[in-house]
Amino acid sequence: MVNRLKPKILGISILFIIIIILTCGAIFKFKFKLDNKLKETTHTYLSEFTEHNIINLKTKLSGQFDMLESIASFMGNLDNINNDMMINLMESGVKRSSLIRMSVSTLDGKSYSNDGIITNLKDRDYFKKAKNGEKNISESLKSIIDKKEIIVLATPIYKDGKVAGVLSGAYDSTKLNELLGLSAFDKKAHVYIAKKNGDVIAQNTNENSKMLSCVFKLFNKDNCEEVNCLKVIKENIKNDKSGYSNYNLDNKKFMLNYQPLGINDWYIFSVVPSEVVYIQSDNISYDVYIFALEILLVILIFVVYIAYIINNNTKTIINEKEKFKALTDNILGGVKNCLKDKYMTMTYVSQGFLELTGYSEEDLDVVFKNKFKNMIYKEDVDKVNSIVLNQLKRQDKIEVEYRIVKKDGSIIWVLDRSKSIKESKGNEYIQGVLTDITELKKIQEELDSKRFEIETINDSIVGGIVITEINDDFDSIYLNEGYLNMIGYTRKQLEDELDNKLIKLIFRDDRAGMIDDINKQLKVNDTFACERRVEKRDGSIIWILLKGRKIVDENGNSVLCSVIVDITSAKLLEQELKKSEERHEIIIKQTQNIIVEWNIEKDQMSISPNWYNKFGYDPITENATKNIIKSVDIYHDDIDKFILLTKLTSSGSEYEECEIRLRDTTYAWFSIKATTLFDDNGIPYKVVGSLTDIDESKREAEKLKERAEKDPLTGLYNKKASQALIEEYITLDKNRQGTLMIIDIDDFKGINDNLGHLYGDAVLSEIASDLINLFRASDIVGRIGGDEFIVFMKDISETKDIMNKAEELVKTFERSFVGKGYNYKISLSVGIARFPKDGTDYMQLFRNADIALYSAKGKGKNRYALYDKKIDKVQYIANTRNTDENTNVARSFKEHITNYIFDILYESNNIEMAVNLILDIVGKHFNVSRVYIFENSDDNLYCKNTFEWCNEGITAEIDNLKNIYYGHLGNYLLNFNADGLFYCNDVDNLNSDLKNLLKAQGICSILQCKILEGNEFRGFVGFDECSYNRMWTSDEVDTLTFISKTLSVFLLKMRIQSKLEESLEVQKSVMDNMDIWAYVVDRNTYELLFINKKMLESAPDTHVGDLCYKVLWNNQNKQCRKCPMSCLKDGTDTCKSFMRNKKFGVNVNITATALKWFDGKDACLIFGSEVNSVESEANI
Repeated sequence: MVNRLKPKILGISILFIIIIILTCGAIFKFKFKLDNKLKETTHTYLSEFTEHNIINLKTKLSGQFDMLESIASFMGNLDNINNDMMINLMESGVKRSSLIRMSVSTLDGKSYSNDGIITNLKDRDYFKKAKNGEKNISESLKSIIDKKEIIVLATPIYKDGKVAGVLSGAYDSTKLNELLGLSAFDKKAHVYIAKKNGDVIAQNTNENSKMLSCVFKLFNKDNCEEVNCLKVIKENIKNDKSGYSNYNLDNKKFMLNYQPLGINDWYIFSVVPSEVVYIQSDNISYDVYIFALEILLVILIFVVYIAYIINNNTKTIINEKEKFKALTDNILGGVKNCLKDKYMTMTYVSQGFLELTGYSEEDLDVVFKNKFKNMIYKEDVDKVNSIVLNQLKRQDKIEVEYRIVKKDGSIIWVLDRSKSIKESKGNEYIQGVLTDITELKKIQEELDSKRFEIETINDSIVGGIVITEINDDFDSIYLNEGYLNMIGYTRKQLEDELDNKLIKLIFRDDRAGMIDDINKQLKVNDTFACERRVEKRDGSIIWILLKGRKIVDENGNSVLCSVIVDITSAKLLEQELKKSEERHEIIIKQTQNIIVEWNIEKDQMSISPNWYNKFGYDPITENATKNIIKSVDIYHDDIDKFILLTKLTSSGSEYEECEIRLRDTTYAWFSIKATTLFDDNGIPYKVVGSLTDIDESKREAEKLKERAEKDPLTGLYNKKASQALIEEYITLDKNRQGTLMIIDIDDFKGINDNLGHLYGDAVLSEIASDLINLFRASDIVGRIGGDEFIVFMKDISETKDIMNKAEELVKTFERSFVGKGYNYKISLSVGIARFPKDGTDYMQLFRNADIALYSAKGKGKNRYALYDKKIDKVQYIANTRNTDENTNVARSFKEHITNYIFDILYESNNIEMAVNLILDIVGKHFNVSRVYIFENSDDNLYCKNTFEWCNEGITAEIDNLKNIYYGHLGNYLLNFNADGLFYCNDVDNLNSDLKNLLKAQGICSILQCKILEGNEFRGFVGFDECSYNRMWTSDEVDTLTFISKTLSVFLLKMRIQSKLEESLEVQKSVMDNMDIWAYVVDRNTYELLFINKKMLESAPDTHVGDLCYKVLWNNQNKQCRKCPMSCLKDGTDTCKSFMRNKKFGVNVNITATALKWFDGKDACLIFGSEVNSVESEANI
C-alpha cells in the first residue's frame, strides 16, 4: 500500500511547487502594474490639485474684484470721488477684505489712499490699463508707500458711461502664498506661482523645502527622466499649454504638473515627491505578500490533508472488501458473479447462494461446470435469454423471474436482479442477487384470481384507466369501460377504425406536444402528467387530464399505466377566467390610473405598467413600504401621509384616501384611493388601490388660492390673507412671541401724481421685493393698502433686535426718483406693536401698531416708533383711517381697451386694417417702442413678422424678419412660462443666439404672448422696449396678455377663413373645368346652391336660388318623378341613375352624392353627362 501511495504524493508535491512559482510570478506582475497605475492616478490627482488651487486663487481674487467694483459703482454716482465718505468707504472695504490698502485715483494719476497718503500712479501699468477701461491685476511690485512686495487689483470708476477715475487695492504678495493649498498628498506637495520666464511670484511649500526665486532652478540637464524636459516645459509655457514632468533633486524623485493660471502670464506649478506613490505601492505589496503566503500555507495544509485522506481511503477499501465478503455470505438470498458469456460462467458465489440451491462449490464445478444457465429450469431458459438480451440492449441492469432446480430436485422461483459491470482491464461481468420468491409467486396466483374483480371495479370508476406500450402511437394494452364511455368508442370500433393506436384520439394539433411532454418527464422519473384535447367518435372535443407512471409488466416489458379524467368543464372555466383576466389587463392598460396591489404580510406590491409609462422608471415592489419610505419617490413632506395610510389599511380600515406628491421629472400631485381586502377570519391580507394624476387640478387650485391670498401687483399677501396668517400664529400658542409692523411710504402721492400710476406701481413692486429680501422666509409680509404694508416677525422678543431691524428697514428705503425735472424722495414710517405685550389679538395689535405709526409720522416721518401707552390717542382717533369708506373706482384702462378692441374687430370688414389700428392704439397708450405679430409656417419650423407698429424714432424691422428659423434660436418655446408668456426686462440674460437677434433690433426689454390654435403653438404677439430695461407691471402684463389673446383668436379665425375661401375657389375652379354638368341643390328646398360653367352654358338664364326642377328640367309645378336625390333617403351617400331631360332633349347619366354645404345645409352634388344610343325614358 505504501508503494501505491508514493506516486500520488510525488504528483501532489510537484503540483504544489508549480502553484508557488505561478503565485510568485503573479505577485511580481501585480507589483509592476500597481506602480504604473498609482503613477497614473497621482498624475491625475496632481492635475486636479493644480486646478483646485487655480480655482481657489481666482475665486478669492474675484471676490476682491467684486468688492472693488461695487465700491467703484457707488463712487461713480457721486459728484466728487475725493471726499471723506470715499475714504471711510475704502477704509471699511480694507477691513472687510484681505487688501492692505485701497486708493482712489483721478485721471491725472493723483491717488488718495484710505490711510490718508497721497501719491501719483500715472506711470503704473495697472493704472494705465484701468484708465483705459480694463480691470486688471498687476505684476508683483514694490509699494511706493512702504516698499513692500505687493500685487495691485485695479478697476475703472465710471460716471455717466465714461471713466472718471481708478479704484485700486493693494494685496500683500506674501499673502498669495496662503491661498495655495497643501492639504493633499499628506501635505508633502509644493505649489509655486511664477511668470513665464520662471520668476516665482508666490510659493507655498512644506517646512523642509527651500524658497525658490526661479522655478526653472528645479531642473538641470541630468535630473529629468524625459529628454530635454526643461526645453519642453519652456516651449509649453510659451504656448500656454499644460504638462507633466518627472525629475530628481537631492537624490529624491519628484512629479511636476504645471498649468496656466489665467491671470497675466502667470503659471502655477504643483510638485509632489514620488515617494508618495512608492509608499502606497509598498504598503499594498506588503499586504499582497502576506496574503500570498497565507494562500500557500492553506494550499500546503490542503495537500497534506489530501495525502492523509488517500492513505485512509486505501485502508478503508481493504476493510470494505472484507466487509463485502462477510455481507454477501450472510445476505438474504444468494450473490453470484458471472462472466458475460453465453453460459454465464460463475466466478464467485456467496454462502447464501449455496444454501439457496443446496449445492456446494465442488458440486457446481462437477455437475454444472460452473455454467449458471445449466441450473435454470429448462422451460424458462429461452425466456430468460430473451429478457436478459432485451434489457441489456437498453440498460446495464437486469431484472427477471425464473425457476431453478435445487440439489434435492425441488423447483423454486427466484428473482434475479443483476447489473452488467466492465472492469478497467476490459473484462465484463454480470453481478447479481438471487432472491427466493416462491412464496410470492403463490401469493401472485391468488392475486390473479382476484384480477377479474379488480377489472370490474376499474370499469366502474368515473374516468379512464389505460395501459399502453411506450411508443409514439401509444398502442393500447388495456382499456377500462370508463375510458371507452368517455371517448364514445367500443373496443371493436377502436380496433377497426384506429388500430388501437390511442394517439389518434388526441386532437391533431396536440399530438406532437404530448409525445414530447411525456418523453421529457419520463427522462426525469417514472411518472408523468399532462392536459390535452381528445376528439370523440361523434367529432366533439373534450379536455382530459392524463396522469400515469412507467411500470414493468409480467413479461418484463416497460409499459405506461395511466388514469384519465375528463376536465372539459374545468378547462372551460379556466378559459373564461383567463378571458376575464385579459379583459382586466386591457382595462388596466386603457385607464390612465395606476393600479396597485399590496400584499400586507409579504410587504410586496404589484403595480400596473402605467407606472413605468408615467414615470419612466421601475417601481419599488419588494419590502415595499420600508424601501419607499427610504427612497425619494415620495416628496419628503408627504411621507407621513403615506405611512398613516399603510398603518390604517393594514390595521383594518376598509377604505382610505390621501393626496401625495410623487417623483416624475419633478414632483407631481397624485390621489391615492385604497380599499382593504379581508380573509375569512376578518384579518386584512391585501390592499388594492389606484393612483390618479391630480397634478393639474391641484396646482390650478393652488393658483386660485394664491390669487385669492396674494396682492396681484406685488405678489405679497393681501390684507385678508395677512390677517388670517397672523391670527393663526398668535392663537396657536399664547406663549409664543412676535412683532407686528405697519409700514407707510412717506410722500408716495408725489410719485403717483407726477410720474404716473404705472411708475408708482413699479416702485411699489420694487419695495415689495426688497421687503421680502429683508425679512425671513418664515415672517409674514403683506400689502394692506395703496402704499401701506404689514410685516409680522415670528419668534422675536428682544426689543434691541426689533429696533435694529426697524432701523435697517428705515435706512434701506431712503430713495429718490427723478422725473419732469424734479427729484421725488420717498421714505418709510414704521409703527411697531409687540405680541403679546402690546396686544393678545390681531385687532388690538393692529390698532396699537397704527397708533405707533401715527406717532412716527407726527415726529417728521422717515422713522419708526414702538407702541407706548403714553402716545396721544385722542389726536390719533381724530385722524385715524376710515376703513369703511366706499371707493367707487372708475373702470380701468384694461376694461375700456378690451371693449374697444372687440368693437373694432367685430365691426371691421378688413381684419388686417383693424389689427394695425389696434397695435397703434396699444403701442401709443403703453408708450412701448414696437408692437408686432409673428405667425408660424404650416410646419411650425419658421415664423414671419406679419404685423408691426413702431413708435416715433424706432426703426421698422418687419422687412428683415420674413423667414426666421426657430432652430437657430435654441428651444424657443422654453422661454414661455405655463401661462404662455415670455417676459424679460433685460435681453442680455438670454442665450447668445436669441440675444444677438434682439440686440440687432435695438431691443432692451421684451414681452411676448403665445398664439395657440388648440394646444398648438402658432406664433406670438410681442411688445419691445428699446430705450431702457423696462419693468413690466402686473397690470401692464395682464392687459397686454389679454389684448394678445384677443388678437390671436381673431387672427387665427381670419387665417382659417382665408384658407377656406382659397379651398372653395379651388373646388369651384375644378368643377368649372369639368366637361359635364355639375350643380349643388338644397335637399330640403330644391334651391340651387352652385352651378358650374358647363351647366351655365347649357342653361344661361339659371341663377343660384332657382328651383332645379323648373330651370334645369322644365317641370313647372312639381319635383321630378325620378329625382336622383330620392335614392339617398335610404342612408346611402351616392347613387347613380338614368334620366331624359326634355328641356335640352338629351339622355343623361346622373351621379348624386350627399354632402354638407358650407352653412351646414343638407345638400346634394349632382353630375350629369349626355349619352347617345340609349333608350329614352320620361322623367315626369
